Amino acid sequence: MLRFELKKHWLQKLNLVTLLVLLLLLLNTFLGLKTTSSTLADAADNTLTSAYQKAYASVSKQRDDLDEVKPQTAAIKKREAYLDAERQALQPVVLASSSIYSNAGNATVNKARHKMIKAMLDYQTYTLRLAQKHDLQFAPISRGGALGSQKVAARKTDVRFYRYLLDHNLFEMALAKGNVPAANYLLNAFFSKLSPLMLLAFAALPAAAILTFERRRGTAGFASVLPVQPVRPLLIRVLAALIITLPLMAAALGLTYWLVGRTMGYGFWDYPLVTGSGQLITAAHAVAWYAGLLAAAVVMLVMLATAVAQLSASTGFVAVVCAGFVALTQPAILTTAVLAPIARFLPQGALRLDQVITGTTPWPAPTAAVAIVVLLAWAAVFLAAAVALSRRKQRVR
Repeated sequence: MLRFELKKHWLQKLNLVTLLVLLLLLLNTFLGLKTTSSTLADAADNTLTSAYQKAYASVSKQRDDLDEVKPQTAAIKKREAYLDAERQALQPVVLASSSIYSNAGNATVNKARHKMIKAMLDYQTYTLRLAQKHDLQFAPISRGGALGSQKVAARKTDVRFYRYLLDHNLFEMALAKGNVPAANYLLNAFFSKLSPLMLLAFAALPAAAILTFERRRGTAGFASVLPVQPVRPLLIRVLAALIITLPLMAAALGLTYWLVGRTMGYGFWDYPLVTGSGQLITAAHAVAWYAGLLAAAVVMLVMLATAVAQLSASTGFVAVVCAGFVALTQPAILTTAVLAPIARFLPQGALRLDQVITGTTPWPAPTAAVAIVVLLAWAAVFLAAAVALSRRKQRVR
C-alpha cells in the first residue's frame, strides 16, 4: 500500500510547485546579486567600513576642536590623550578597509580583508581594556558595524569573535552580507534573511494534499472494506506524506547549496556564529541544528495536518489551519503572562528555529535538542488525535 500511495502522489504538480517556491525563498538573495565573487565588497561591507570611517572622522574632529580651546588645562590635555588613543586604535582599520575595494584581484582583496581582521581585533582588545577599567567613554563598534555594548561581557565576545576569525584565516561575513560562499549563504539565510515560518508554511502544502486526497475523491470509505486494520491506511498516508515532504525540503536545501556553490564557492563550515550568551558555534553546527529542528517541525506539522484532515476534506482548509498554527509563533502571544511560563513546552515556542539555536527568543525557550524532543512529542500527540478521530469515524460508519 505504501508503494501505491507514493506512486499516486510523488509526481503531483503541487510537489513541484512547492519545491520551486522553497527554492525561490532560499535563493532570493542570490538571484539579486550583482557580482559572482564572494571577495568583492557589497552593502554589508560598506556598513562595516563606514562605521569605522565615521567614528574616525568624529574622533578627529573632536580632537581638532580641542586644539582650539585656550587655555589647555589638565582636563583638556587628558581628553586629548584619550581621543588620540581612540584615533590610533581606529586608524589601522580605516586604512585596511580602503584596500578591500581594490580591483587588483582576489588575492590582494583577501590579503586586505585579513589585515583588516587583525586591525579590528586590536581595536576590540583596546575597547575591552577600557571597559575593564570602567573608562569606555564611547559606544564601541561591534560585529557588522553595529554599535556595541560597553559591558565587559560584550567586549569579550567581540574579541573572541575576531580572534577566532584571525586564528582560522577567515574574514568577516556579516549575516546581512549577500555575496558569500554556499555554506555562509545558508547560515545567513537561516539566521538573518529568511523566516523559518515561511519555509514551514509552504512545506505543509504537499502533506495537506496527500492527507485529504481520498476524502476529496470520495474514496476514503473504501479503506473500511479492506482486509487490514482500519487505522493502517491512515498511517500509510502519513508515512507517504513524510517520505514526500521531507525529501522536498532536503532537495530545496541541497539545490540551494549546489547552485550558490557553483558560482560563489562552497564556503567555510568553520565560520563562527555568535549566540545570545556570547558563545561561538560553527556554521556546520548551526546549520545542522537548524536542519534537525526544521525536520522535526515538518514532522509535527504533517501530524497536525493528519488530525485536521480527519475533520475536513479541503486541502486549502488544512493548509490554512497549519499556516495559522505556525503564525501563532509571535512574541506578543508567547510572552503573555499566561503562556510565557509554558512557552518552552509548546510547539510554537520551538518554531523560531534560528532564535532557539542562538538562545535569543523573547520567551523562555528550550535548547535546540530539547526543542526537537518537544516538537516530536507534539507530533505524537497530533498523530494520536488523528488516529482517535479516524477510529471514531469508522465506528460511525
